[in-house]
Amino acid sequence: MKISSLLFLAALVALPSFAAEKPKQPAAAKGGEVKLKPLTLEQRQALLARRRSPMVMGSFNSFASLLYAVDDIVVHTDEPELAKVRLNSPFPEFYKPTWAEMFDAIARQMGCSWSYDEKRAYWVFAKPAMPMPFKVDLAKGWESEARGNYLFCKPPGSPVGMDIYVMAGYSSSPDDPELPAKMREGVAMIFAQNFKKDVTVKDMSIVKVGTHDALHFKVPTPRLGTTWRQWAIAEGGQTVVIVSAIDDAKEGDVLPGVEEALKTFAMKKPDVASQNEPQKK
Repeated sequence: MKISSLLFLAALVALPSFAAEKPKQPAAAKGGEVKLKPLTLEQRQALLARRRSPMVMGSFNSFASLLYAVDDIVVHTDEPELAKVRLNSPFPEFYKPTWAEMFDAIARQMGCSWSYDEKRAYWVFAKPAMPMPFKVDLAKGWESEARGNYLFCKPPGSPVGMDIYVMAGYSSSPDDPELPAKMREGVAMIFAQNFKKDVTVKDMSIVKVGTHDALHFKVPTPRLGTTWRQWAIAEGGQTVVIVSAIDDAKEGDVLPGVEEALKTFAMKKPDVASQNEPQKK
């Protein structure tokens, strides 16, 4: 199940400029090549902590061109296949992510990591993939495969069973104790509104997934005889949505495995979830 089929495409808007956070780039050298001046650690940390619009769309290549033209920020990948990956925003409309959170979201969709290359003076997106910020034990016979920003989980005898999506990272300064609940609601709505246009939080309930409080939503899908279930979690600065679409005729075979996995689900500590460059919160 591709996230692109579930997430809305936001209209493209002008992004705020961060030219003040980095030195002005010199004019093009002979042959048209622009020589970039590396950012200091302090400049990188300041840029990563800045907030921006959550909107993103198009391929990595097209988004990279936009960032360079509008924000004077240079991102790059050396891998042609990664450059073609289509991007979507996993952030609720109300939330403005930091650049670090945006880079994380982009890298997860591409199945890679990001870092700053001081020699080339730009941000590089490259394999390997960022580690998943959660752990889960699957029922006997189930198989899993990491697919960019989600873990595909398949039971024996069925083509689909459960997917675990890594969604939006979040933070606040000063600390906002209500933000996790808002983020949990926001990412839950991103999925739920595809199955019930007038859905509200009142259609959902709080249930336990492992030791975490999750926002649960269940509804018949437009496909007759199939039921959609989802569980949204926000903890430790990261949101995750677990989804499952099960044929009602196979519910007895598949749902017990989903429920068994949910009991073992656990978010990792934030310092385990990301290995990217340190940032100021």
